Amino acid sequence: MELRTGDNGEIQTRGPCVMQGYWNRPEETTRVFTPDGWFKTGDVGCITPAGHVCITDRLKELIITSGGKSIAPQTIESAIKEDIYVEQAVAVGDGKPYVSALVIPSFPILESLAEVMELSWEDRESLVNHPEIVSFYKYRIDQYTQRLGRVKKIKRFTLLPVELTQGAGELTPTMKVKRRVINERYARVIEAMYA
Repeated sequence: MELRTGDNGEIQTRGPCVMQGYWNRPEETTRVFTPDGWFKTGDVGCITPAGHVCITDRLKELIITSGGKSIAPQTIESAIKEDIYVEQAVAVGDGKPYVSALVIPSFPILESLAEVMELSWEDRESLVNHPEIVSFYKYRIDQYTQRLGRVKKIKRFTLLPVELTQGAGELTPTMKVKRRVINERYARVIEAMYA
């Protein structure tokens, strides 16, 4: 079994255990193999000097900025979600000049903080739009993403007043984000971060 990474960071493999192609589907076979015969796994990652494979994302999930940079959103999202004040995060920015994020606070913790800060709010919508809360999250997002490269830095973000759910079709049964659904459902919110 042989492994390598392609130009776009995709892990590719070849060997006797790799299929030769799809039965009676030559177009699909051509699409999943490189011209020199390596199978394209669809996974993005790296191979360490010790020979270990590190998978960081799926190729179809990558954000390609307008400047042509390929960015794995899960790396950014994982960094943001390390913060106890964040329940969910979705990095966006495909075809855009920079990466932004939709951030869903951990509301029980945030509401406790808002009480300590003696802020007044009527509902979650007013809470996530409160200037002190937005500033608080800006500081925390900057702290949790400081180790990421410049192109992976969150330039803008929006705090959402509702959680993403499987019932709403925004998450898979394994709780992964359905990016296409999120991009469609929150299109106006996303565009506002680039206005």
